[in-house]
Amino acid sequence: MSTKFTVSVLLLATALTACGDGLTSKAKPERLSGLLDGGIDAERQAALTTRFENAIANNDVATALQAEFDGDSASDAPTVSLADTLQAALERNPEIGRAAQRINRADAERLNAIFGYLPQLTASATYAQNEQEVIETDNDVFQLGTASYPSLDAQVELRQPIFDLGRIYGLKLSSAMRSSAEVEYIATVQKVMYETFDTYLRAAQSRNRVTALQRRQGLISRQLSAETTRADAGISEESAKNALRIEVANIGVDLSQERLRYNTALSDLAFLSGKRITNVTTLSTPAGVFGTERRVSAEAAIQTASENNPELLGSVIAVAEQDLRKRQAISADFAPVLEAFARLQYEDREASRFGGGAASHLSKSAHCTSFMAVQSR
Repeated sequence: MSTKFTVSVLLLATALTACGDGLTSKAKPERLSGLLDGGIDAERQAALTTRFENAIANNDVATALQAEFDGDSASDAPTVSLADTLQAALERNPEIGRAAQRINRADAERLNAIFGYLPQLTASATYAQNEQEVIETDNDVFQLGTASYPSLDAQVELRQPIFDLGRIYGLKLSSAMRSSAEVEYIATVQKVMYETFDTYLRAAQSRNRVTALQRRQGLISRQLSAETTRADAGISEESAKNALRIEVANIGVDLSQERLRYNTALSDLAFLSGKRITNVTTLSTPAGVFGTERRVSAEAAIQTASENNPELLGSVIAVAEQDLRKRQAISADFAPVLEAFARLQYEDREASRFGGGAASHLSKSAHCTSFMAVQSR
């Protein structure tokens, strides 16, 4: 058996050595050049595309977005108000969605840390077909001959951590990480809401400027038409008509630039809100907004920010999180661990013709062991 095992290990090592280049994940210059020249492997890209299409097909939100942005359903999209845009950003913005998923991940990691301190049950079983041949022995029980029989070895082990500082600090760290994810979610929502509000204001202002330029262009065009009629009648100079033409051309340039800004703002709004927006409403600034900076003192603003600003809270939690990571690492390496465990072992070699002949080779046996152990790392 030892000879066969040695040969198997050598064959496995040879195979791993032969395919080492395929298993390595190093970014070698040849690999990077190949990625720049040919891109990702075609089969891998096709598999990723298929997985993406399956994920999109099973996602109701993605399906609704695709239906809203296709050509047929988006041809007559209505004007979207500021409140609807903010609500859509809260529901569909990708940054907010990622922040929410980070909370779910932090909850899962905390649950995993809690489960790490609960009893752990491990079961294993080995079934083997044994081939034995006794060619020489000085024991009367183990006679010469060949035997072929099955054997079953089963083991069940229950472990319960009693005192483990590394896992205790892991629980505290998971709670800190969950708080960090929650604060990050609040900061992301505030950031996206501010960006959406600011972009909507820019779009509304640009829309008003476009309307004003169009009206001015129409007015100057009517003046140019009247001036042309007067010039044809000989009661006006050609220079006055040329000046109006230049002014109309300048307004056309300004109007084109303003329309570009307006469309850019609408595109930014669509990205922030995940909603197709073709027009915005006219906004009026609330009267209570003016003079806010004079009603709040600098000291009160600093105090409020230190208590409620998510960026500051995130920095405080990050410091506490790093301290817990340091304590966890030290405890995992040097603190003693107290653990209780119970083990049940079962052996079945009933079919062996040598099984019942000695105390060390019982045909059937089972025994249970339980005690507490202290490990020092």
